[in-house]
Amino acid sequence: MNTTEPSEPSEAMASSLGVKAGKGLPAERRSDRNRNVRDLRERGSVGGDHLTACAGPGRTQEGSAIIEFLALAVLLLIPAVWFLLAVAQIQSALYAATGAADQAARIYVTSEAAPERAAQHSQHAVETTLADYGINPAQAQITHSCTTDCQNPGDMVRYQVEIRVPLPLVPEFGGWEHSLVTVTASSTALQGE
Repeated sequence: MNTTEPSEPSEAMASSLGVKAGKGLPAERRSDRNRNVRDLRERGSVGGDHLTACAGPGRTQEGSAIIEFLALAVLLLIPAVWFLLAVAQIQSALYAATGAADQAARIYVTSEAAPERAAQHSQHAVETTLADYGINPAQAQITHSCTTDCQNPGDMVRYQVEIRVPLPLVPEFGGWEHSLVTVTASSTALQGE
Protein backbone atom coordinates (compact mmCIF):
# COMPACT_ATOMS: atom_id res chain seq x y z
CA MET A 1 0.00 0.00 0.00
CA ASN A 2 1.32 3.42 -0.90
CA THR A 3 1.90 5.40 2.31
CA THR A 4 2.89 8.67 0.74
CA GLU A 5 0.24 11.32 0.81
CA PRO A 6 -0.76 12.66 -2.56
CA SER A 7 0.23 16.26 -2.92
CA GLU A 8 -3.07 17.19 -4.48
CA PRO A 9 -6.28 15.14 -4.58
CA SER A 10 -7.84 14.45 -7.92
CA GLU A 11 -10.26 17.00 -9.33
CA ALA A 12 -13.24 14.60 -8.93
CA MET A 13 -12.53 13.92 -5.26
CA ALA A 14 -11.95 17.57 -4.53
CA SER A 15 -15.17 18.59 -6.22
CA SER A 16 -17.04 15.97 -4.15
CA LEU A 17 -15.69 17.69 -1.05
CA GLY A 18 -16.95 21.03 -2.33
CA VAL A 19 -13.59 22.75 -3.02
CA LYS A 20 -11.25 23.12 -5.93
CA ALA A 21 -8.08 21.07 -5.67
CA GLY A 22 -5.21 23.02 -4.15
CA LYS A 23 -6.81 26.41 -4.54
CA GLY A 24 -7.56 28.82 -1.76
CA LEU A 25 -6.66 26.60 1.23
CA PRO A 26 -3.67 27.00 3.53
CA ALA A 27 -1.14 24.15 3.57
CA GLU A 28 -2.25 22.72 6.94
CA ARG A 29 -5.91 22.58 5.85
CA ARG A 30 -4.93 20.90 2.58
CA SER A 31 -3.06 18.21 4.45
CA ASP A 32 -6.10 17.71 6.76
CA ARG A 33 -8.31 17.39 3.72
CA ASN A 34 -5.91 14.91 2.11
CA ARG A 35 -5.88 12.87 5.33
CA ASN A 36 -9.69 12.83 5.38
CA VAL A 37 -9.84 11.68 1.77
CA ARG A 38 -7.33 8.92 2.48
CA ASP A 39 -9.37 7.80 5.52
CA LEU A 40 -12.54 7.68 3.44
CA ARG A 41 -10.77 5.59 0.80
CA GLU A 42 -9.56 3.11 3.37
CA ARG A 43 -13.05 2.70 4.82
CA GLY A 44 -14.51 2.19 1.34
CA SER A 45 -16.77 5.24 1.33
CA VAL A 46 -15.18 6.71 -1.78
CA GLY A 47 -15.13 4.74 -4.99
CA GLY A 48 -17.09 1.83 -6.40
CA ASP A 49 -18.20 0.28 -3.10
CA HIS A 50 -19.77 3.48 -1.85
CA LEU A 51 -23.29 2.06 -1.44
CA THR A 52 -22.14 -1.10 0.29
CA ALA A 53 -19.98 0.80 2.77
CA CYS A 54 -22.77 3.29 3.56
CA ALA A 55 -25.33 0.55 4.10
CA GLY A 56 -23.30 -0.94 6.92
CA PRO A 57 -21.71 -4.34 7.43
CA GLY A 58 -23.67 -7.20 5.94
CA ARG A 59 -26.32 -4.91 4.41
CA THR A 60 -26.57 -4.09 0.74
CA GLN A 61 -29.04 -2.03 -1.20
CA GLU A 62 -29.36 -4.46 -4.07
CA GLY A 63 -32.98 -4.85 -5.17
CA SER A 64 -34.33 -1.80 -3.37
CA ALA A 65 -34.66 0.10 -6.65
CA ILE A 66 -36.93 -2.62 -8.01
CA ILE A 67 -39.15 -2.50 -4.94
CA GLU A 68 -39.35 1.29 -5.09
CA PHE A 69 -40.18 1.17 -8.80
CA LEU A 70 -42.94 -1.40 -8.28
CA ALA A 71 -44.46 0.53 -5.37
CA LEU A 72 -44.45 3.76 -7.36
CA ALA A 73 -45.82 2.04 -10.46
CA VAL A 74 -48.70 0.53 -8.48
CA LEU A 75 -49.51 3.87 -6.86
CA LEU A 76 -49.60 5.58 -10.25
CA LEU A 77 -51.11 2.82 -12.40
CA ILE A 78 -54.14 1.98 -10.25
CA PRO A 79 -55.67 5.49 -10.47
CA ALA A 80 -54.80 5.71 -14.18
CA VAL A 81 -56.48 2.38 -14.97
CA TRP A 82 -59.52 3.32 -12.85
CA PHE A 83 -59.81 6.64 -14.71
CA LEU A 84 -59.61 4.91 -18.12
CA LEU A 85 -62.29 2.41 -17.09
CA ALA A 86 -64.54 5.25 -15.93
CA VAL A 87 -64.12 7.13 -19.21
CA ALA A 88 -64.80 3.94 -21.19
CA GLN A 89 -68.00 3.25 -19.23
CA ILE A 90 -69.23 6.82 -19.72
CA GLN A 91 -68.53 6.68 -23.46
CA SER A 92 -70.26 3.30 -23.78
CA ALA A 93 -73.32 4.55 -21.89
CA LEU A 94 -73.48 7.65 -24.08
CA TYR A 95 -73.39 5.61 -27.29
CA ALA A 96 -75.95 3.18 -25.88
CA ALA A 97 -78.35 5.96 -24.82
CA THR A 98 -78.12 7.66 -28.22
CA GLY A 99 -78.62 4.42 -30.17
CA ALA A 100 -81.45 3.19 -27.94
CA ALA A 101 -83.41 6.46 -28.13
CA ASP A 102 -82.98 6.63 -31.90
CA GLN A 103 -84.07 3.01 -32.46
CA ALA A 104 -87.07 3.33 -30.14
CA ALA A 105 -88.40 6.44 -31.89
CA ARG A 106 -87.89 4.93 -35.34
CA ILE A 107 -89.55 1.63 -34.48
CA TYR A 108 -92.53 3.39 -32.92
CA VAL A 109 -93.29 5.58 -35.98
CA THR A 110 -92.72 2.79 -38.51
CA SER A 111 -94.82 0.21 -36.65
CA GLU A 112 -98.18 -0.70 -38.17
CA ALA A 113 -99.41 -2.13 -34.86
CA ALA A 114 -101.61 -0.56 -32.21
CA PRO A 115 -99.99 2.10 -29.97
CA GLU A 116 -99.55 -0.30 -27.03
CA ARG A 117 -97.90 -2.90 -29.25
CA ALA A 118 -95.67 -0.26 -30.90
CA ALA A 119 -94.58 0.92 -27.44
CA GLN A 120 -93.67 -2.68 -26.52
CA HIS A 121 -91.60 -3.03 -29.71
CA SER A 122 -89.80 0.22 -28.88
CA GLN A 123 -89.16 -0.96 -25.31
CA HIS A 124 -87.68 -4.20 -26.65
CA ALA A 125 -85.47 -2.22 -29.07
CA VAL A 126 -84.13 -0.13 -26.17
CA GLU A 127 -83.34 -3.23 -24.10
CA THR A 128 -81.62 -4.93 -27.05
CA THR A 129 -79.51 -1.86 -27.81
CA LEU A 130 -78.47 -1.50 -24.17
CA ALA A 131 -77.54 -5.20 -24.03
CA ASP A 132 -75.39 -4.76 -27.14
CA TYR A 133 -73.35 -2.18 -25.23
CA GLY A 134 -73.15 -4.32 -22.10
CA ILE A 135 -75.48 -2.13 -20.05
CA ASN A 136 -78.06 -3.57 -17.70
CA PRO A 137 -81.57 -2.30 -18.63
CA ALA A 138 -82.19 -1.72 -14.91
CA GLN A 139 -79.68 1.16 -15.13
CA ALA A 140 -81.83 2.93 -17.74
CA GLN A 141 -84.94 5.03 -17.47
CA ILE A 142 -87.01 5.40 -20.65
CA THR A 143 -89.41 8.27 -21.22
CA HIS A 144 -91.88 8.33 -24.11
CA SER A 145 -93.86 11.42 -25.08
CA CYS A 146 -95.93 12.63 -28.03
CA THR A 147 -97.40 15.96 -29.14
CA THR A 148 -100.96 14.54 -29.23
CA ASP A 149 -102.02 10.88 -29.25
CA CYS A 150 -98.97 9.57 -31.19
CA GLN A 151 -101.14 8.16 -34.02
CA ASN A 152 -101.95 11.17 -36.21
CA PRO A 153 -99.68 11.88 -39.16
CA GLY A 154 -97.30 14.67 -38.26
CA ASP A 155 -97.25 13.91 -34.53
CA MET A 156 -93.82 14.19 -32.91
CA VAL A 157 -92.82 11.01 -31.07
CA ARG A 158 -89.98 11.54 -28.61
CA TYR A 159 -88.00 8.94 -26.70
CA GLN A 160 -85.53 9.87 -23.97
CA VAL A 161 -83.12 7.33 -22.47
CA GLU A 162 -81.32 8.15 -19.23
CA ILE A 163 -78.55 5.78 -18.09
CA ARG A 164 -76.95 5.77 -14.66
CA VAL A 165 -73.24 4.91 -14.95
CA PRO A 166 -71.93 3.17 -11.82
CA LEU A 167 -68.45 3.64 -10.38
CA PRO A 168 -66.03 1.18 -11.98
CA LEU A 169 -64.77 -1.70 -9.82
CA VAL A 170 -66.96 -0.67 -6.86
CA PRO A 171 -69.64 -3.24 -6.04
CA GLU A 172 -73.15 -2.20 -5.11
CA PHE A 173 -74.34 -3.74 -1.88
CA GLY A 174 -77.54 -3.55 0.09
CA GLY A 175 -79.85 -0.89 -1.26
CA TRP A 176 -77.02 1.52 -2.01
CA GLU A 177 -76.66 2.36 -5.69
CA HIS A 178 -73.64 4.47 -6.48
CA SER A 179 -73.37 6.55 -9.60
CA LEU A 180 -70.46 8.16 -11.40
CA VAL A 181 -72.61 10.19 -13.81
CA THR A 182 -75.96 9.98 -15.55
CA VAL A 183 -76.02 10.31 -19.32
CA THR A 184 -79.13 11.28 -21.26
CA ALA A 185 -79.99 11.09 -24.94
CA SER A 186 -83.21 11.76 -26.78
CA SER A 187 -84.53 11.23 -30.27
CA THR A 188 -87.61 12.57 -32.01
CA ALA A 189 -89.33 11.06 -35.04
CA LEU A 190 -92.29 12.26 -37.07
CA GLN A 191 -95.32 9.98 -37.27
CA GLY A 192 -96.42 8.97 -40.73
CA GLU A 193 -93.14 9.60 -42.55
